[in-house]
Amino acid sequence: YDSTDADALRLFQEFNLTSVLSYTMKENTTSEQSSCMTIMNNARELINKLTTYYGITRQAVMTTKIIEIISGAATFE
Repeated sequence: YDSTDADALRLFQEFNLTSVLSYTMKENTTSEQSSCMTIMNNARELINKLTTYYGITRQAVMTTKIIEIISGAATFE
């Protein structure tokens, strides 16, 4: 029985090591996927903020130019 117990213990240790390694690899893959999703969400938010900022800036420039044109036309009247 001693050799059987030693063999069973060795097999259990191998199985346990394999299970731990498999779990660790799956956990790593899941963590990487989660990080990628977070990065993409942050990038999407940044793009939206920059697009809004660009639109506001462009609108302010256009408004300034229109005011300058109207003011210039008013001086000739």
